[in-house]
Amino acid sequence: GVGAHYPRRRKFYRTTTWKNESIRKRDGHILLSLARGNSPIKVPVPPELLCGKFIKVRLVYGVAYSNYQWHVVVDDGLEPEHPPGTSVAAIDLGEIHPAVATDGLEGMVFSCRELRSVAQGTNKRLASIQAKLSKLQKGSRRYKALRRRKAKFLSQQANKRRDMEHKVSRSVVNWAAERKVGTMAIGDVRDVADRTKADKRLNRATRQKVSNWSHGRMRQYIGYKAAAKGIAVNDKVSEKYTSQTCPVCSHRHKPKGRNYSCPACGFCGHRDVVGASNILARFATGELGGMYPLVQKYRRAFQR
Repeated sequence: GVGAHYPRRRKFYRTTTWKNESIRKRDGHILLSLARGNSPIKVPVPPELLCGKFIKVRLVYGVAYSNYQWHVVVDDGLEPEHPPGTSVAAIDLGEIHPAVATDGLEGMVFSCRELRSVAQGTNKRLASIQAKLSKLQKGSRRYKALRRRKAKFLSQQANKRRDMEHKVSRSVVNWAAERKVGTMAIGDVRDVADRTKADKRLNRATRQKVSNWSHGRMRQYIGYKAAAKGIAVNDKVSEKYTSQTCPVCSHRHKPKGRNYSCPACGFCGHRDVVGASNILARFATGELGGMYPLVQKYRRAFQR
């Protein structure tokens, strides 16, 4: 009737996936099967991709640029390398330092302050855009334009973070290969990072930092890069009390700041290196304490 208000129709974008049994190669193209009686979709691909075996093809809608993208998964046929050695190393994932590694002899802190900077910049810009959106009429041209700008900005920031995380993970695996590591033990931080809001252990600002912590992607990136080098990965080592236990006398003390100072024996060391050392001790012996690297170094994941 006159004056009736009808809800706007929402746009639903779905991802279409083709698996290897429905993908064929012909004349520099891949043919993607459709329903019986329909002609397959013909997609041109670069010649270097035609040498491998196609595992999966996805047609994904990119909200940031309002277009569709092809995502192709290809098996290059390369076999994993032989393990570079037999030693064991532990990785402590962190929100300030993306990763800290030790093999018991050397402790390496992988620094990437730019990763935190991108996260903080994203939060500030997002808050500014949300404040402007709240003042506009929903559905207006300016409202839609600002929503598109927001989606594009988030996509650009996600690409920056993904690039940095790949460089950090590559740096970690290269260090492990240099140290002749055959097995890597990664601390499981899911209980620490994913329950901060539910437990309300931290204030609002700190919870925002922890929520931006992409520990899952970092664990995934390190895992498959290490597998290509022939390094076995165990990413389920408990991190309970690893940053609170003294690696010398095993006294438990909750530290403040980035340094660990033991009130019992007077030991002082880098808090994240202490955590990595205790992860290594728990993986190797089942108990905390008893090992700490004599040499500590810093390595930037990339140079600007």
